[in-house]
Amino acid sequence: MAQFEYEPSEEAKTIATSHRIMQGAFPRTWFEYVPDTARSDAPVVILLHGAGRDGLSLIDMWKDVAKSHGVILLAPNGIRGKWPMDSPRPKVVLDIFADLSGRHRIDSDRVYLFGHSNGASYAQVLMNRAEGPWRAAVLHAGYWSTENLVSPLDAKPIRLYLGVLDHIFTIPNARAVGQGLARAGHDVEFVKISQHTHWLYALGPDIADDSWQWLDQTVARAN
Repeated sequence: MAQFEYEPSEEAKTIATSHRIMQGAFPRTWFEYVPDTARSDAPVVILLHGAGRDGLSLIDMWKDVAKSHGVILLAPNGIRGKWPMDSPRPKVVLDIFADLSGRHRIDSDRVYLFGHSNGASYAQVLMNRAEGPWRAAVLHAGYWSTENLVSPLDAKPIRLYLGVLDHIFTIPNARAVGQGLARAGHDVEFVKISQHTHWLYALGPDIADDSWQWLDQTVARAN
């Protein structure tokens, strides 16, 4: 259906740069956007795309926030458009982040995750079961099972946005996941969006802006 067709904007294609590293015998690729407003010790948002997309789709949603607040965007590409859910496997994300850190001065206290759909599920797994530089995460239209949750020593805050009309992820299940994450030690906020479906791209820039405000304010309060 036409209303569900999406192509990243020409601006996003122009401002983002693509990169590639080898991880073992396999190439891994990602997109990166460093706005002119980024200063030394810039914050970083690691963007995890939905199934069937690539990192450029989320660069497109976040580019205005990046310009306004001097945020560096790092958007890895999954394997054949998907993220592995059977284990955290954070190495590729950490390797890509290390590459970025070697080329730009970043603020290690302001590194965040944002994931949509399959990327949101993966962000939840990384937050709960993997060690990394991320200090907080926003999940949009996605979560993962509570069956394999652990209680990390440093349980970091998570916010979940879910449209009331989402046809893939449900409000009751989202509440159950939030309760499970809270029992594991995470501070969890659940935001329902009325008249919103699974489709990020209709409200994407507004969700990115609201997410950024929460991410940065949450970590500022913690410090």
